[in-house]
Amino acid sequence: MARLRKRPVGAPAASSKSPRSAIWAALRSGETLTLAEAARLGGCDKVSARTFLRALAAGGLVERLSENPFTVRAIAECDPGPAVPRLREDGSLIAEGGDRQKIWRAVRVLKIFDLIGLCAAAEVDPLNARNYLQYLVKAGYLAMDYDRSTRRPAVYTAISAAYTGPLAPQVARIKSVWDPNLGRVVWPVDPAEGGVA
Repeated sequence: MARLRKRPVGAPAASSKSPRSAIWAALRSGETLTLAEAARLGGCDKVSARTFLRALAAGGLVERLSENPFTVRAIAECDPGPAVPRLREDGSLIAEGGDRQKIWRAVRVLKIFDLIGLCAAAEVDPLNARNYLQYLVKAGYLAMDYDRSTRRPAVYTAISAAYTGPLAPQVARIKSVWDPNLGRVVWPVDPAEGGVA
């Protein structure tokens, strides 16, 4: 599925919500949306809004009411909940990110853990978990204690002051950490905004 682009020049600034979450919230509330209304609500261009709406239609979550103007309405019986559905253009579900959400939940429950214990609790692949934990340490969500002389596995501690909410921080392809609870990048740290805490 194509990424949603930045809002067009001159468009009103959207809230800290992503364009898709603003569009999805409106659809769930029972609104019927045209393409132009969806783009305005999401603060994105029409091409991006159309891509998202078509994926929702292909996935059976919304029904097309008309093609010109492109208008959709949510199908109440198919509501998957408030979380924005992550769909490909053909309407199939994207499972990516599920492991990171499991890791994030396990981190909040365990508070102090090693990699093996976390993988057992979250039922995830150790390689994926180790990579994600490294970014959580860099972003300030976890502290890592590792003594090279004893060669024991690293012990991670969740920093309770850095907990921002139930949504797992996301690692972008450009190697930055995005916190969907705060609606901003938390690593690398922008000196103007500060870190997580």
